Amino acid sequence: MMTPTYDSAVLDRDETSIVKSELAGDYSPGFEEATQGQLPKQQVYRPSIRKPTKSARVAGFDFPLTCEEDVDRLELMVNRNPIIKNQYIKYLAINKPPHLDVVQVLYRFFEDDALSNFNWTGQERYGSADKKKAMQKYTIFNSCMLEAWSSQGVTRTSLTNSLKKALQLQSRRRYSSYHKRKRQQMLTAEK
Repeated sequence: MMTPTYDSAVLDRDETSIVKSELAGDYSPGFEEATQGQLPKQQVYRPSIRKPTKSARVAGFDFPLTCEEDVDRLELMVNRNPIIKNQYIKYLAINKPPHLDVVQVLYRFFEDDALSNFNWTGQERYGSADKKKAMQKYTIFNSCMLEAWSSQGVTRTSLTNSLKKALQLQSRRRYSSYHKRKRQQMLTAEK
């Protein structure tokens, strides 16, 4: 995997920003001027969400996936077509910086709505009749992610734990936004 390089750039892992000195010239869009105490003026690169380049695309899919049907379709295509599988693995590898955990980047690949009917085992708690889909049985969440990120130190155990944690956080966000909408509806109904 090739990582992008910047002339005269220093990667500040604590702040996850790339600082580029004014002396290097030729600034790219997305660089913002910043001053730090008595240091000379510097350019701070703040990454933005942008469309993937052609070299990091998966044919027939736009990421992040927005619905459950897209997740199922990706799983089907990855299992049927080795070219799509390789494109997906390459896309995963390129779009996860080594210093970030899977929990921190899963949103780049899947929106909350796309994963709302998933949990790790597929069993629904609290006696609900609806079964969720088992993420552990999906190739796109297991072998593909493991293959893409094993060079970054991601193991099967750490991937499993990270995906479980990401699902838990996604569920909390969904629950929180649901109750926020309900409160707003109650407030507007009272007026």
